[in-house]
Amino acid sequence: MSFSGFTLPTELTDIIIDLLRDDTTCLRRCSLVCKAWIPPTRRHLFHEISIGPNDDSGKHERLLQLVLSSPDIVQFIRCLLLGGAENGEDMVLRSRAWARIRETQSLHRLLSMLSKVQSLSLTNHLPWNNYSLGFRHSIKSILRLPSFTHLELRHCYFASSHCFTSLICNCSALNRLLLWNIEIGPHRNPFGTDSDECSEDEDAHVGQVDRRYRLNDLRMDWCSPSTIRDWLLGSQSPIDTTSIRILRIIMDSSDYGLYTTVNKLIKSTSHSLREVTLSIGVIVNQGDAGTNLLIMFHIAHCNHFIR
Repeated sequence: MSFSGFTLPTELTDIIIDLLRDDTTCLRRCSLVCKAWIPPTRRHLFHEISIGPNDDSGKHERLLQLVLSSPDIVQFIRCLLLGGAENGEDMVLRSRAWARIRETQSLHRLLSMLSKVQSLSLTNHLPWNNYSLGFRHSIKSILRLPSFTHLELRHCYFASSHCFTSLICNCSALNRLLLWNIEIGPHRNPFGTDSDECSEDEDAHVGQVDRRYRLNDLRMDWCSPSTIRDWLLGSQSPIDTTSIRILRIIMDSSDYGLYTTVNKLIKSTSHSLREVTLSIGVIVNQGDAGTNLLIMFHIAHCNHFIR
């Protein structure tokens, strides 16, 4: 960019634009200054894309048209947030709004065009098998990207460990996994639906766990104890726990066998673990009444602490 014969170095303008990364209005104005400012502004404007029930129904369609007219935009989309609302009074209404958006062909087409996504956060509120094949295939295409390393799943239900594993095994370079309120198994279906079996495309992956992911960061919040015991520490687990450096477990359970399971998990990570956070609530019986007891501790640089 020139001012009366003086040209600002590209390195300097990039630094200035980086300082405006949280100011969307300014970034949009900067993108209109000159062609040289378009790539650095787009890097921030499109870095994180959120599509959910709080958005108007046409947001993903406008984004699709923008990507079709300017294909280079897809290289700037690195973080993707998809899904329904968190728990709340209007959760049902928001989940229905998300359902209408989720099954549109335009969203599936948009997701299939993304090629540089590094992180995906998906909130379901429905059994995984209840989603259409088009939506599931779109999600799996993102997981298979060479750039993809971070997966976050919230309020997800899977009919079996095989179904859950078949989804995880689509990742090519998974490094960080966050699971929030994950339920596995037909007896844990909180939605009362009859979709308790893997679909045909997922059955093809059952028993074909040909890789184990060496995670750096694993966080399991409000997951059932069986998710840790049967899936994470099971013989068919796709996760190599011996490489985990950051571990967080938050849950509320009256299952005292949980402590044995957590102890086993921590021991399996003893050579690599550097930071661990445990927050476990249990029900302590006192006569006919119960008291909720919260046990929580956080240890950083714990490689010399755990043996």
